[in-house]
Amino acid sequence: MIILRPVSRLVRPLLCLAALLLLATAPMAGQERATLTFQDLMKVRQIQSPTLSPDGRWVALAAVPDRGDGEGMVYPVEGGSPYSVPRGTRPSISHDGAWVAFRVETTFEARETAERGDAPRPGLALLRTSDGEVTEWEEVRSFAFSAGGGWLARLAYEEDEEEGGEEEGAVSQEEDVPQEADEARTREDPGTTLTLRELATGVEIEIPHVAEYSFAEEGEWLAYTVQSPDGEGDGVYLRALDAEADARALDTAAFSAASGLTWWEDGPRLAWVMATEDEEGEAGAGTLTLWDGSSTRVLAGPDALPDGWILPASSRLQWTEDGERLFFGIRPAHEDEIAGEEEAGDEEAEEKAFDPYDVEAILEGRGVDVWHTEDPLINPNQKLVWNREQNRTYLSVFHLAEGRLVHLGDTLVQLQGVPTNPVRALASSSTPYLKERTWTGGAEDVYLVDLETGDRSLVMEGFQSEGSAANSWIGSYGSSLSLSPNGRYVVWFRDDHWHVYDARTASTRTLTQGLDVSFFDVDHDYPSPRGGHGIGGWLEDDRAVLIHDKYDVWQFPLDGGRPTNLTGGEGRERGLILRVLRVDPDRESYASGDAIHLASFDEGDKSFGFFRTRAGEGGLEALLDEEKRFRVVEKAEDADLLLFTREDYDEFPDLWVGGLDFGDARKVTDVNPGLLERFAWGTSELVEWTSDDGVPLQGVVIKPGNYEPGRRYPVLTYFY
Repeated sequence: MIILRPVSRLVRPLLCLAALLLLATAPMAGQERATLTFQDLMKVRQIQSPTLSPDGRWVALAAVPDRGDGEGMVYPVEGGSPYSVPRGTRPSISHDGAWVAFRVETTFEARETAERGDAPRPGLALLRTSDGEVTEWEEVRSFAFSAGGGWLARLAYEEDEEEGGEEEGAVSQEEDVPQEADEARTREDPGTTLTLRELATGVEIEIPHVAEYSFAEEGEWLAYTVQSPDGEGDGVYLRALDAEADARALDTAAFSAASGLTWWEDGPRLAWVMATEDEEGEAGAGTLTLWDGSSTRVLAGPDALPDGWILPASSRLQWTEDGERLFFGIRPAHEDEIAGEEEAGDEEAEEKAFDPYDVEAILEGRGVDVWHTEDPLINPNQKLVWNREQNRTYLSVFHLAEGRLVHLGDTLVQLQGVPTNPVRALASSSTPYLKERTWTGGAEDVYLVDLETGDRSLVMEGFQSEGSAANSWIGSYGSSLSLSPNGRYVVWFRDDHWHVYDARTASTRTLTQGLDVSFFDVDHDYPSPRGGHGIGGWLEDDRAVLIHDKYDVWQFPLDGGRPTNLTGGEGRERGLILRVLRVDPDRESYASGDAIHLASFDEGDKSFGFFRTRAGEGGLEALLDEEKRFRVVEKAEDADLLLFTREDYDEFPDLWVGGLDFGDARKVTDVNPGLLERFAWGTSELVEWTSDDGVPLQGVVIKPGNYEPGRRYPVLTYFY
């Protein structure tokens, strides 16, 4: 059977196409190739969690079949045989590239046959890249390398030391914190054993009852929280990464729940939230605390928050890049958090004899749903989002230099993420449009929030976010709303054009008005507003924004100057869809003359590639332009090396490496050796025709492995 598929969708996974070839029933004529079966397909291994070492010397991944046990693999980039870890997944490479840690799953059989709610616990494997030696541990909940790569921490699922005993090298919380334990209480879910391993020597240090831990991103420090069974020694501790070092107590209280350990990436600043647990083990209102490298101080306690609001123990903390501001979330207190614990029922009340005709008992679980026409959400939807909304947090910020707390978001207006600039944050409110969301897809009012005062400026009303699916082939959708890196401008797409709001002048203007190309999605055919093709990035100092039309990349100066087509219209002329590719995810903007990587898709032959232009200068330089599909996975942190995949119908998407210009590109992995050579795989061919109404169309003809020219075959046509 021949299969005919259209090609309006850009991504055609190899395994899905292979499944269609099961229609082949015999090897190709003259070749000894096996017939592809469903069992064969279930054995084909897919690459999961690929990662490149910071120095670019090692690639680690998990090769996992559809059914069966996978394998962790570590490949030397410069060539050579890979190392293997049976059932290894989720690899993590130490910063110096000397070690790779894998989560080790239990066998596929054990996972498949386990009872519901009784899933087998995974372990940990540590591989030394110098010789491939592997050390394994069972039942490891989590693990992490220190920033320098000299230490490995692993947290057990449950305590493994003998009750009443003390492991050699363990930190004595009793010695560090002379406080009384509450003999009448026992915590149901205490912390477990954290083991620190010095990788160079193999020396291990065990710390009992650890609930959370975090290595400093700069410097040799480990912070961890303790939650013991009897509440003794609970709190936050700091330890220098030295086998002989002692732990230092930073913040302690019996039956406390400390969480959210967050280091500033460039220095010894550590923040956390400390709360006290009630008799049921539930954490109450928290306190935000900071260790600044020398001393500890409270930044925000219950008294610093608006009436009726609390800082929950689950609040997520985030530093700004300069370490001068700390963002955290607060929320309205629940009724029981304000009024205190509900009174317990009379546990000694006389038990009533069972009465099958007791009407009150029969109706004990009764309830009623009340619908109201003014409800912003219909009743079933309210039930679905209730728990999420009850625990939603709203951002506040603490300014360290001024020692001042500013509340930014609330139940009406929420920030859209943590801003990277020190001036303004982007925020929105969908509350006025909740009732019409079912019919219109939803809308929101957009605001700018002043980080110094918390004041809000309305940018626009009724904005509908319309991302463009035309960018999905590079792994993301084009943003239709963006705040500039320095916080001065907001750029958005609406009513077929791109617009900009200047916060300094509180003025709005249209960027794309009067240009001879369209910036809306001309192929949009859905009953909803058509979107644009997304923002590609910004130039330094908020000087310009990069915006895509269907084919090319434009640079729009934000001081009112004329826009420039950076790619010179070559994309439109050649039928190449060009999109800005952020090979470095930490990069916020480009300086004039900086290289801007572009991913490309050829509308004619459906091939993918990479090009390069330059900020402020333009031009289009081909880097990698073949009839293949490429996808960038990541850039090495400390080397000018890219990890990417290459594939087509006849090539599995193995991993390749190359320079920033894709020079010296070479294949690194081969996770399915001889896959296509073993089977009657068939062929694919791009074909073109004209529809009855004169529209040119394209499709892919997939022929079975035993195809014979001149022979008649049934044809299965798949169209959309």
